Amino acid sequence: MEKTLFYYEGVDGTVSLRKYYNYVALNINGHNSAYTSLKDQIVNRMLGYVPYMVHPHPQRALVIGFGLGFTVESVIQPEIDTVDVAEICTGVIKSGLTLNTWNNAALKNPKVHTYIEDGRDLLFKTKAKYDIITSNAVHPRLSNNIYTQDFYELCRDRMNKGGIMCQWATPNWLNEREFKSQIKAFINA
Repeated sequence: MEKTLFYYEGVDGTVSLRKYYNYVALNINGHNSAYTSLKDQIVNRMLGYVPYMVHPHPQRALVIGFGLGFTVESVIQPEIDTVDVAEICTGVIKSGLTLNTWNNAALKNPKVHTYIEDGRDLLFKTKAKYDIITSNAVHPRLSNNIYTQDFYELCRDRMNKGGIMCQWATPNWLNEREFKSQIKAFINA
C-alpha cells in the first residue's frame, strides 16, 4: 500500500514523500534516497552523532544534504552554536517541514541555517570554518560529486584545526574498484 504524503516539482528536482506500510520514503527525481526505517535512521543519525562524540569541543557544523533531517537533528547539541545545512533541492527542504515528528522539527531550530544550494558551491563561497562537516547518505551513483578528492579537499580547507569530516560510504551498487577509489579519495585529502 502506497500513499503520497508530499509532492513538489521544481526546476531543481521533483520530490515526493511516499508512505508505504511501515515507513516513509524520500523520492528525488524518481529515486528513493532516504527512508524512515529504523536501519536508515540509525545510519543517518550516526553521521551526526559520531563526529559530535569524537570532537572534544564542537561549536559549528555543516551538514551537506538534508535528506529526511535525521543527521541535522543529531548534530543539534547543546555545545554546538550553529548547524549550517546545504541542500541543493528546494523540495527536500519543503518535505522536511512535513516530517517534524520524525526529525524533531530540525529546520525550525534556531541553530539551523539552511542554504538552498549545492554543498560544493557553499564550500567554495563560505568563509566559515567548521568543527564538523558531515555529508549525508546519498549513493555515489546519484550524487558522485561528493565522493571526489577535490570535494574532500574543499571540506578539509573549511575545517577548523582538529575538525572532523564524516562521510557515509557504501559498497552496494559499486564494483570493488569504484568503492576503493572513493575510499582512496577520502584518505588522500
